[in-house]
Amino acid sequence: LIFLGCVAAAGLGLNLLFLAIYLSCLCCCRKEEEEESKRPNSCCVTWAAVTAGLISCAAVGVGFYGNSETNDGVYQLTYSLYNANHTLGGVDSLVGNGTP
Repeated sequence: LIFLGCVAAAGLGLNLLFLAIYLSCLCCCRKEEEEESKRPNSCCVTWAAVTAGLISCAAVGVGFYGNSETNDGVYQLTYSLYNANHTLGGVDSLVGNGTP
């Protein structure tokens, strides 16, 4: 669970890094843009936005997977504790009946 949390945190960090690159490219492209041109050169901006979007989707996918695994683990833990309680209750009743 800690590993999945670290993967999601790393995805968030990468996403923030690529968003920072995106914003810096956006500012640089606007400064270098000529006054007469109506269509800016936005290749850098486009790829930074695409990369940030893909990393965001991957981080969300890892989060959903971690949530599912945590849910399964908690269910197995409660089931095991219920069975252990039932077993110990049976042992207690057998030991209680065996002593005079």
